Amino acid sequence: MNLSFFFQVWYDSKTNSSCKEAHDMKTLRYFFLIILSFSVVVFTACGGSGGSGSQSSSSSGIGTVAVYLADGPADEYEELWITLTEVALIPPEGSGRSNVIVYQSEGYKVDLLSYRDDEDFLLTLKQIPAGIYKKIRLGISDIDPVGGPCTDMEIIKLPSGKIDLLPRETFEVEPGEILAIRLDIDANKSINLHAAGNSEKCIFRPVVFVDIEEPVEWQLRCPRILRGKIAELIDIDDDSDIEGFKLELPGKRGTLDVYLADDTVIFNDDGLPALEDDDGLPALEEGQSVWVRGRLDSEGHFQASEVVVGDVIILKGSVESAVDEQYDTFSLALDPGQPVIDSTISVALSDGTLILVGCENETDRSAIKPGMPARIAGKLSIKGQLLQAVVVFLRPISGELISIEPAVLGIDLVIKVNENSSVTVFLPDHTPISLVGDGEVPIGLLCEGRYVYAVIDHEQSEQLSILTASEIKVQFDHLSGLVDDIDESERTLVVDSKTVYVQDNATILDLSGNVDKLTIFEKIEVGNKVNCFGLEDCSDDNEFYAFVILIAED
Repeated sequence: MNLSFFFQVWYDSKTNSSCKEAHDMKTLRYFFLIILSFSVVVFTACGGSGGSGSQSSSSSGIGTVAVYLADGPADEYEELWITLTEVALIPPEGSGRSNVIVYQSEGYKVDLLSYRDDEDFLLTLKQIPAGIYKKIRLGISDIDPVGGPCTDMEIIKLPSGKIDLLPRETFEVEPGEILAIRLDIDANKSINLHAAGNSEKCIFRPVVFVDIEEPVEWQLRCPRILRGKIAELIDIDDDSDIEGFKLELPGKRGTLDVYLADDTVIFNDDGLPALEDDDGLPALEEGQSVWVRGRLDSEGHFQASEVVVGDVIILKGSVESAVDEQYDTFSLALDPGQPVIDSTISVALSDGTLILVGCENETDRSAIKPGMPARIAGKLSIKGQLLQAVVVFLRPISGELISIEPAVLGIDLVIKVNENSSVTVFLPDHTPISLVGDGEVPIGLLCEGRYVYAVIDHEQSEQLSILTASEIKVQFDHLSGLVDDIDESERTLVVDSKTVYVQDNATILDLSGNVDKLTIFEKIEVGNKVNCFGLEDCSDDNEFYAFVILIAED
């Protein structure tokens, strides 16, 4: 029996990153739903405009493509490993041009869930023939989830080892230009690994957001983090003045030219700012393993803001104490599952330590406050009791909302961040509230018991002397069952004895036939099996507000 897949693609203008606000209107956003099922291969796509390419003849010359992988949060899974064998760009039929292999290996294993905190993964950067392309083809030889419902079950995989991603319109690689392709998987909602009937197997059902961006747009994204080995130092004028180095990326992903600026901070193997040697050269040598943070420029070079020699560990947790100004340290309570034994660790700061809100907004030590979630990159001491910080990423405060109290010009939210502590966050009037990945949420659906993410405005927090939110994101609820009744006039369904209010702008997908397709509320029928993503009513758990509905196979 052959295993193949369907997919549906449509334009999606929503954003899922605070670092992209400056270019939301310019980014081409494509939403791919890849469904694996036992059937023949069928390709479908919604009509409409919005693509970047045209059907003109292909251009001559050479352009450059950068391919990134990223992921969102996934509550059910600790790790999600995929083994990549190929990335190819497919030109339109009849163009007379061959497929272009951008990346190829015997198998490079990547944990997608390592790239979900304001970070993504540069798979490859390669020069290719300029021209019009129609599809992106991924080669995947293995899928291995850790944790979640499918840990002890056989996973149904792609027999062909191929996944084709088809934008609604073609896209163009222009001569001398760089095109960035970012494959962003919303694992929490759409890596639906679940039992396939009574077979005790699991089906891999990812939803992939694909950003196809030109340099002006993708340079505004969060800086990237790379790991690799220095293959060669770059001395352009052969004057012993080192301008950078060639970084060899692991997994046979090629090399990348990394350049140093006057303000680039280089950290030594102890995690402290490195001093230049007697000849004024940076403390970098061929063969060193390095951790690099920075951005690609329009010429395909990586402009580094920080370079760290040796291995870097990243730990996550919550700040337990403010910074001790005498010793330049603070205490971090570690999240479960961190690669250290102790539940808390002391974090040391240096003059070169970068402190960031989100992915790139620099702040100072005063923003490190008790209760703040943090992700810290640095060097672990031999005894494992001290982390010398290179970069401190201050994350949104997340946890269960346990209290909502009226306040002047807003409300106070008390968020339980762990079993032992809670944090009060001020939410000013008219602050945006959104469902994770699904748009605006009315304030009436913000209630106790919700799991929320509070993005903190540190400048306003300083002015008001209280942690102040610039945005609240709410984790969605999931409802699954059969449709027992429908009221078209009220746009409601009865599912599992609950009344489901289908929002006017809800996305509805019909996965029940041979072709997956977008549909409308009026096409839902009594007896359909549906998966609803949204929020339960605050005061009545028999009422549900749906933002996304999947009509599943019976």
